[in-house]
Amino acid sequence: VDLAILYETDVLSQPRLRIVDRFAAETHPPIRYPMARIRGSSHPGAAAVLDALGGDAVRAALTAAGFGPP
Repeated sequence: VDLAILYETDVLSQPRLRIVDRFAAETHPPIRYPMARIRGSSHPGAAAVLDALGGDAVRAALTAAGFGPP
């Protein structure tokens, strides 16, 4: 396609794409990706994922990819 509406972070991950305009922040609610550990979850990686998201390396990687802090 010649034109599409995408998340900025998706565009930043694709070198062939470019941003031609942006929606003003006040025209939409904040874009969030909520996550939570479910009480009683037995999945061994759940706590590790949440812990990793709070680490400096992951914060730096998310910032470099255009995301705000978790």
